[in-house]
Amino acid sequence: MKKLYTRIKKTEIDYLDDVYTWEAPDRLWQEKGKAWYVTYSFFFIVIIAIGALLGEYIFIIAIIAFAFLWFVQGATPPEVYQHSINSIGIKTFEHLYKWEYISCFWISRKKEDFFLNLDITDQEVTSSMRRLTLLLPGENQDREVFFLLIKHLDYGKKSQISANILSSMLHGQYIPVKYYLPDKIIESL
Repeated sequence: MKKLYTRIKKTEIDYLDDVYTWEAPDRLWQEKGKAWYVTYSFFFIVIIAIGALLGEYIFIIAIIAFAFLWFVQGATPPEVYQHSINSIGIKTFEHLYKWEYISCFWISRKKEDFFLNLDITDQEVTSSMRRLTLLLPGENQDREVFFLLIKHLDYGKKSQISANILSSMLHGQYIPVKYYLPDKIIESL
């Protein structure tokens, strides 16, 4: 089976021409206050009490496990990674995703934060697709990344990327291509 990425060795990094580089955490995160912990603790206790009244002990164990993971994720700050666009693809999380394996990209937004979304495919296994979402911190960084990537990749259409309520919650609100391109260019496409 063919890999979707190329593992980068330290000696290979030197000759890749990085066109654009940025650092960003691997997920959005805010430090949680005491009120956050109290609110969610109360919420989980109520759900566990309902499960106990119904005699659903497996459900209670599942809720306790989920609550534990929820609190650990809320208390653990994300790691910061370096991402770069270079001459042969996108380098992120110590992997190089070549242009030929990225089927499309699009940019989404959650509140004030922008995300670069990539659909990565495997040429041999056509049903194998993976979505990679990278945080784009900073002002106007989404525009810079858009104009660099549009030279190499197609911008995903809303129907192509399965934009719906769930994907909006996970990946943010889809930003159409007309947000970045003037109307005259869009009409000529």
